[in-house]
Amino acid sequence: MALFVVDTTYEVTRYTVLYRLRYGASRECRGQPFLAIQLYGHHAWSAADDRERISVDTAVAGAQRAVRELEEGLYAGRWAQSSTRERQYLVAVAELVGRGEPATGAAVAARLGLSTRQVSSYRDRLLTKGTLVAEGSQLRFVVPGLAAYLRARADEVDATVASNRNSRNV
Repeated sequence: MALFVVDTTYEVTRYTVLYRLRYGASRECRGQPFLAIQLYGHHAWSAADDRERISVDTAVAGAQRAVRELEEGLYAGRWAQSSTRERQYLVAVAELVGRGEPATGAAVAARLGLSTRQVSSYRDRLLTKGTLVAEGSQLRFVVPGLAAYLRARADEVDATVASNRNSRNV
């Protein structure tokens, strides 16, 4: 079953484009097909304006809308529901993942300059909330794309922590 159908006259081009669209969509979904592929597909069809086929342009426009919806809805909601310490923990996991390093509890604690015992309650809460999942000793994000969203917010966490420190010193 093809995720997107593309208007084109040449069969070779058609299959190449279909492969690229499917590969791109599955890569963007990062293991969450029911969440992300449905969202990407919904927006691709919406961008097609009731045409029978989705073009490359409408697929790209749909993907951009899906990313915006995830950022403004799901990602922002997870961020808003997290305490300052949980945000620090999430950003540390995101930075480790972004570097291709193992995101273990010990690695996150070291990145934060704390002991694993000091951060274990934040880890547990984030696992309970379903923001993170543990696979063996490795932590990963449940929602695709959340790590990139969090890395972009690292400065917000730093500013909040600095502001909290300054208010305590007054």
